[in-house]
Amino acid sequence: MKHRITGLLIVATCLCTTVSSHAQFGGLTKSVPGVGAAGAAGPDVGAMSKDLFGNFTPAAKDLAEAADLYAKALDIKIKDNKAGAESKNESAVDLADMEKVNQVAKEVAEQAKDPDKLNMSPEQKETLKQAHQKLLSGGGKFVAVSAPTALAIKHVTDKDPKALALHPDLVRLAASCAKDGNTILGLLSDSRKLCKAKAIDVPEDTEFKPQ
Repeated sequence: MKHRITGLLIVATCLCTTVSSHAQFGGLTKSVPGVGAAGAAGPDVGAMSKDLFGNFTPAAKDLAEAADLYAKALDIKIKDNKAGAESKNESAVDLADMEKVNQVAKEVAEQAKDPDKLNMSPEQKETLKQAHQKLLSGGGKFVAVSAPTALAIKHVTDKDPKALALHPDLVRLAASCAKDGNTILGLLSDSRKLCKAKAIDVPEDTEFKPQ
């Protein structure tokens, strides 16, 4: 899992460099399943973006629901993201959801440093259990789509590096596929620590199973 996340981070870093410098980089020559082959004139980035975010949405939604449950169980205040919440654009909603996950993960990490300080009601413990279960679901979906998504975006860059300059949401998606893998893996570890401290029965998974 760690090697996979490191590889994704390299892909996202290269993507960001490509957009700023318009420098091509090789490597991926095959089409990514589910995205469609690029024609001689280059890929239809708009259509591909819709497909990629459509595939990513189930993971983002589950992870955001997990974040909401963690916030409820641990009394975490989440910054209101009106742009994401009110937008009808799928990409904006997905990216806002992942920002929420990152925010909550930081707070959970702080509380996991000294779980004995937490006083939780039975209702809060049950909500924490639900959060952990939803995290496992969202994390499983995330690891299933993150690598194909990052590679599909790299495929666009290989064909036409300037195309991503017009689609910064794809650059952000690639970055999420890379760095947020570490974030949710850390959240899983912290969640297990909190559940163990509060005698909450949850699976002993230390990584996510692709779904």
